[in-house]
Amino acid sequence: MNRSIFAVTLLLSLCQAARGQTYTSLSDPSVANEQYNGTWTGALSSSGEIGGYWYSSGSQSAFLYNGSTFTNVNDPSAWLNQTYVYGISGSTIVGDYFDRSGDQHGYTYNGTTWTTLDDPATINGTQVSGILANGNIVGGYFDSSNHAQGFIYNGSTYTELSAPGALDTYTSGANGDLIAGHFFTASSQPEGFVYNGSTWTILNDPLAVYGTFATDVYGNDVVGYYLDAQENAHGFLYNGVTYTALDDPLGANGTSPQAIYGNEVIGTYQSSNGVTHIFITTVPEPSTLCLLGISAVAFAAAARRRRQNRRSYW
Repeated sequence: MNRSIFAVTLLLSLCQAARGQTYTSLSDPSVANEQYNGTWTGALSSSGEIGGYWYSSGSQSAFLYNGSTFTNVNDPSAWLNQTYVYGISGSTIVGDYFDRSGDQHGYTYNGTTWTTLDDPATINGTQVSGILANGNIVGGYFDSSNHAQGFIYNGSTYTELSAPGALDTYTSGANGDLIAGHFFTASSQPEGFVYNGSTWTILNDPLAVYGTFATDVYGNDVVGYYLDAQENAHGFLYNGVTYTALDDPLGANGTSPQAIYGNEVIGTYQSSNGVTHIFITTVPEPSTLCLLGISAVAFAAAARRRRQNRRSYW
């Protein structure tokens, strides 16, 4: 490996060290503190409202949390309350549900009306993961080859969204005009992406062993997680330059950021007893020392290239 690349990778790894982040835990009061139970989240609104679902000893429900109260919300077509919230925009929530036959359907809910969304190309389910600023719906479906494909729905037409070279493309979140998710090629581990309507930006955390998953995006900040050699999940924030670790100290069995809005990040962690909880934290500022170190390495590499070029041409 080129020494400069190795040095930058090493510094990025060091920059991933914990920086005294404050994590606040949140759990639906309906959940028993027993293994496999828990509270999951996938949505954060501009007002700080959180959406997700809980599971406890055979019972479950989707919910909205306004900072003080958990309110159950379930699509009336869902069997046994199998409803999941993955996005919030204004008064509208989106996600999916499973019907009595076990089929998966996307939905939108505006506080009054539940609307089912099924991509006409699907053979095995539709999921909705977010809403863009222009009101278009982002989601995914399984095609006739049983591969996952993303879509953008403008109210009348479903347009396929597939990362270049991907066999499977999964959308996870949307903010403004940006979409986050991950994809698989025929030979790759999962790779994260951000798509702005024309350009695909690929994300691979330098500490990842078994893949990188981008789950949401806000401006220049992307959140997600990667899998280590033991396939444990570790959260990250990527600001376009630096990967910063987001690992809840209580997450003995993994941390997975799921949504970001402004400087607030939410996600889930699994404690040592196998119960899943929500965490809330704020976007960390990059360490000045790390940025100075990366800049110094980059400067040195540029100087070395100039010397090499000078020797080549003169």
